Order: sequence, then structure tokens, then C-alpha cells
Amino acid sequence: MTGVVLVMVFLHLSPQFFIMLPYYRTTRSFSFEQLVRVLGIFNVLVAYMYITYYQAVTSDAGGVPPRWTPDEAMAEYGVELLSEHRRFCYKCNAFKPPRAHHCKQCKRCVLRMDHHCPWIGNCVGNGNHAHFMLSLIHI
Repeated sequence: MTGVVLVMVFLHLSPQFFIMLPYYRTTRSFSFEQLVRVLGIFNVLVAYMYITYYQAVTSDAGGVPPRWTPDEAMAEYGVELLSEHRRFCYKCNAFKPPRAHHCKQCKRCVLRMDHHCPWIGNCVGNGNHAHFMLSLIHI
């Protein structure tokens, strides 16, 4: 993740120092106020990128509740569960809900697991999917 943050910082700073500042110095019609406005908007959007990336890295992907059983979950909705619909994770030694999968890197079952992302060092699941998508949009 350190490498990812360093690349993000490089991509954030290099256009300012190698494109905007030389353009400001060589173009007489480009005023200092215009430079501040352009770089202000750019840096606000970049700050939002850092915030969404931080939220994707630090938020929990959403694990299966402890002692979750399919019988109790389906009884709340008045549905009778057939025995072949029960899913069991042999690594966690527990039942898992539909759309939950076991992550080998995190060593736990994750609700609505999409994938384990090496760029954020975390699973993308129920708890951080929105933060992950926002960080992708802003990178």
C-alpha cells in the first residue's frame, strides 16, 4: 500500500510542478489568481481521492455475524430452509449466509465479497464496497 500511496502522491504533484508552474511562468496572460483557482480545484478533488482511498483501506469489509445459523435467519422471514441450501465454511467451522465467501488472505468469511484487493490490502465486501468504488472513480 505504501507504493500505491507514493504513486498517488507522484501523480498528484507532478502535473502541478511540471505542467502548471512552467505554463504559468511562460504565459503572460495566465494570472496568478487563475493559477490559484485551477490548482485549488485540482487539490480539492485530489484530497477527496485520498479520503475515499483511506476509507476503502480502513473500513471493515463486513464479516459474518458470530454464531450465525441459517435456520434462525430464515425463521425471521417465515421461510422453511431445505437442508441442501445450508452453506458451511470448513475453514471457519461455521455456517455462512448466501453471497458470503471465505477470503484466504484475511482468513475469514466476508459478506457480499467481491474480491481481495492487493491495492487496498483489504477485502471488498458489504462494508466498504461504496468507498472502494468511489476511490476507483477518483483515481
